[in-house]
Amino acid sequence: MNVMLSRNGCVASLLPRIFSRTFAATNADEVSNKDDLDIETLNEQFDLPEGTQGLTEEEIEQKRNKSRLNAPHRNILFDKCPQYDPIQSFHTSVKYKQRIVGRYGIEASNVPIGIAWPTKEEVADRKEYESVLYPETIYEMWDKIAKKNVELAESIRARDEAVAQNVMKLDKWTADLNAKIAKKEAEIAAARERKERLIEEVRRHFGYKIHPNDERFKEMLAQKDKEDRKQKKLAKKQAKEQQLMAKLAKKNKEEKIKGDKRQDNEVNEDAE
Repeated sequence: MNVMLSRNGCVASLLPRIFSRTFAATNADEVSNKDDLDIETLNEQFDLPEGTQGLTEEEIEQKRNKSRLNAPHRNILFDKCPQYDPIQSFHTSVKYKQRIVGRYGIEASNVPIGIAWPTKEEVADRKEYESVLYPETIYEMWDKIAKKNVELAESIRARDEAVAQNVMKLDKWTADLNAKIAKKEAEIAAARERKERLIEEVRRHFGYKIHPNDERFKEMLAQKDKEDRKQKKLAKKQAKEQQLMAKLAKKNKEEKIKGDKRQDNEVNEDAE
């Protein structure tokens, strides 16, 4: 007899283990070779434990359930209706029952299908709520949206037209801006030249170099500036008077020409 020593020093037999493996392999080969197997055949071949003969499929399924979940939670896991008795207060509410019908269908729920429809009071409340929230009809809303779209399209068209006109005026605006910049630069240059000229005149007046921060230099510069402004004002006045005289002369000349033409017309009429 084949024997072996275990870890604790006891003698262990190898034959029962070898025989059990051989027997299991033989039974597995026999089962795999059969095409049609059913529960009764397996019951005949293998002795079921005591207390399991004649069980229904539901009872066998209950014994197979090793998850330790209660029935409601296991049904939820397999996407089935919980089908438990009311435990919490909300289980008896209409809203909860409506949700059960909508999620698991009519057959899975134990409530009548009519519970999915609102009551007359709920319909009236909903109509009143919608009438306050949306006072306009759907046709009025469509008309308002259509008008808004038309106004938007008109504003876009007007903006595009304004942009096109501005683009056409871009050259003119650029020329005006350049002329304005040139005028400003010319004024700055003229003011700088005028200041330099006045400073040079003051230095020539004293006949020697004098510091610009000297009080005498400042007084003489202010006096020269005043005289220069007075001369410019006088020149401007004279130019204005000359323009006025030229305008009056031109007007008198035009009136004289008109008078001569009128006399010629009168002479011609008398001759006729």
